Amino acid sequence: MPREYVAWAFADQADAVCRFGEPVADGARAAVDWWAAITSVDGSVETIAGTSLLRFDEEGLVVEQRDAWAGVPGRHELTVWAR
Repeated sequence: MPREYVAWAFADQADAVCRFGEPVADGARAAVDWWAAITSVDGSVETIAGTSLLRFDEEGLVVEQRDAWAGVPGRHELTVWAR
């Protein structure tokens, strides 16, 4: 199932530029802000930004992930919080 989701989610992307903020971690949980400018195969560009919340098991593998994000048409440069 994950393979099918990834194939679907990225099928129309020709390019992506991604940046991440400094993660905040506490025990088995972490949060990280992120930003991306995505170019579709048709040449249109969308900028998205969001936060991912993660929970890890004893081996350090992600066992839960939640994301909140928003997007706008066009490329909008990142503020200074992530490089």
